[in-house]
Amino acid sequence: MKLIVMVLSLLVFVAISCTDDSQRVSATGRVAYMSFEGGFYGIITDKGDHYLPENLSTEFRKDSLRVYFEGIITDRITTQQWGRTITLSRIGQIQ
Repeated sequence: MKLIVMVLSLLVFVAISCTDDSQRVSATGRVAYMSFEGGFYGIITDKGDHYLPENLSTEFRKDSLRVYFEGIITDRITTQQWGRTITLSRIGQIQ
């Protein structure tokens, strides 16, 4: 009985501690201002992927600003209908 409880506890711990790395993103690109749908800022990566940051701070809201960023894709539905939504965990300007 103790063995079963220990195995189940271990399985629960492993399941909780696992993260879906496919939803994590890190890339370089540029911030882009889009004038439609009321205007918004997105990030276009060097590979051409489009991300719509949910928490882009005002200091990075500059059209054509080169950035490095990391975040988690949230894929929320937005009125912009542009790119994949992402919650940024790190962002920095590239000189």
